[in-house]
Amino acid sequence: MTDQVSDEEYCLRYKETWGPGPHVTADAVVLCRDARVLLVRRGRPPGQGLLAIPGGFINLDERLLDAALRELKEETGISDEKGLLSDETLRAALRSSQVFDDPHRSGRGRIITNAFLFRLPGTSERYRVAGSDDAADAGWYSPNELEPRQMFEDHWHILKALGAL
Repeated sequence: MTDQVSDEEYCLRYKETWGPGPHVTADAVVLCRDARVLLVRRGRPPGQGLLAIPGGFINLDERLLDAALRELKEETGISDEKGLLSDETLRAALRSSQVFDDPHRSGRGRIITNAFLFRLPGTSERYRVAGSDDAADAGWYSPNELEPRQMFEDHWHILKALGAL
């Protein structure tokens, strides 16, 4: 599925390949003291070019939180002056989590996500991020510069539900 296709075609191919689900994902909502939220810009369908919470599908051999941490690091390379943030540093910043299971939250089929909220110490300037893996870009956003139409699927709703907006 690497050729350029519309979201509708991508979702149809996805369902043909993987079935309707349920599938499980894990997302990392990361905030700093200056209230900025870390988002990625999707690099490919579905939702190519839209802003999204870093996250993705869990591997068969990992726990949900471990998947959220892995996806966060893969998609953003989040680091400070010491280098890539460690799992221990991120676990210490964990504040809450919530399941999002609306049966229609994704055009790809039945996808249940577990979103974890992290509050990092200091301001966003302390942390370097760059889009990697399937993220075209990564950056820190002020909630007042975001609109629902900029966001992938239900990610606006997730941010609101976790108090990030």
